[in-house]
Amino acid sequence: MSGDSSAVPQATCDSEEDTATLCLQSRRQKQHQVSGDSHAHVSRQGAWKVHTQTDYIHCLVPDLLQITGNPCYWGVMDRYEAEALLEGKPEGTFLLRDSAQEDYLFSVNFRRYKRFLRARIEQWNHNFSFDAHDPCVFHSSTVTGLLEHYKDPSSCMFFEPLLTISLNRTFPFSLQYICRAVICRCTTYNGTDGLPLPSVLQDFLKEYHYKQKVRVRWLEGEPVKAKETLLSPKGIN
Repeated sequence: MSGDSSAVPQATCDSEEDTATLCLQSRRQKQHQVSGDSHAHVSRQGAWKVHTQTDYIHCLVPDLLQITGNPCYWGVMDRYEAEALLEGKPEGTFLLRDSAQEDYLFSVNFRRYKRFLRARIEQWNHNFSFDAHDPCVFHSSTVTGLLEHYKDPSSCMFFEPLLTISLNRTFPFSLQYICRAVICRCTTYNGTDGLPLPSVLQDFLKEYHYKQKVRVRWLEGEPVKAKETLLSPKGIN
């Protein structure tokens, strides 16, 4: 479990969209009404910032073995190589590859509307989707389950990937890759640390994983240093 810390200003009003405008107007009115004495008072009292820490767990991709055995999966490949393979192919032809973006594991490249298109597979709350933060978009607990759903044209909206024809891989994966997929099916991310393997191989087993946020902790606050212009009434505009 790891933590990421960030500093955020303490909220003084609700953050709901329907009250945001009122909050801003109220703050502006108070700023216009404040006097030199009140500025000095604010400076003496000081503002506070609150530190938060986000805790994550790391999870292995649940169906890595099925992905590795799927003929549509090509492994490491950039978008230009994928588009070259899809050149001249019919609508709905697609392939699955490793994403070039660090925040994503997989991407699909496909043909639709006589164009080359691509979509990243997102992860949220142990589910995979092409738009993980929209509850109306289909999601699946596995990557292969997501691909299977979009094979049916009737299930695809006009803006979603159409994955009806798999462009099959023309080479086999190495035995090392296949063994990794088998081992990952039988253990967890943290469980790989207990395997009698060199650290290099343990890192190799953990390569296909995602982070899942479990909680946000509020840590102690600390005063923010007042700006020098607020300490002197002459500096107030």
